[in-house]
Amino acid sequence: MQRQSGFTLAEVLITLAIIGTVAAMTIPTLMTNTNKMEFKTGFKKILSTCNQAITMSVALNYIDFSDTTSEDNNATTSILGIFINRMHVTKTVYGTSTETAVNRMFKSGASANFTVFFADGMALSFKKTSKNCRTSNSDGGAATICKAIVDVNGTRPPNYLSNCLGTQTKTATSDKTANGGACTPENAAIFDQFSIFLADQQVQPNGQCAKYVLFEN
Repeated sequence: MQRQSGFTLAEVLITLAIIGTVAAMTIPTLMTNTNKMEFKTGFKKILSTCNQAITMSVALNYIDFSDTTSEDNNATTSILGIFINRMHVTKTVYGTSTETAVNRMFKSGASANFTVFFADGMALSFKKTSKNCRTSNSDGGAATICKAIVDVNGTRPPNYLSNCLGTQTKTATSDKTANGGACTPENAAIFDQFSIFLADQQVQPNGQCAKYVLFEN
């Protein structure tokens, strides 16, 4: 009688169990890495888009961030007006917002901010009093850097600020490194929000993690 070759049921079950264990161990890491890459790409995109907007404002209206004098409105001479006139803004949240994800963009003082949402799903939040943003004054005085936060996927989670504090912390309110050290792959916690600044004719990364993502990673 000819013997039939093949796998027993026990062997098949053991193989499936091994595959399942390996998948359970690797899939979360793959998902995390995929999300990080999406956040990095989104950050570079929104920086590029915002810089194009200020370039258009200078070309068409002769106004950059240092020329902004208005607050609390969408006039041409306000930061809000520059974004509304030169970008595809779908919604603007004024002051206190009932959307938890928006409030978490600024963990304190959320009622003192404008948050603008763009057609691509990204958002930018800055203080309503921001104006005259420049890297140096004409008389050589101190710079007036206007800080802001961008969220590359708007109100969608995780809604946490990227930082270099050494762990994947979700409670950071400042984009900095622990003990003044450098931002590295080991201490970078990359989420969907990044710290930036507005000044003159530029939109640039402000925090250490934001600079790390743009210039080194």
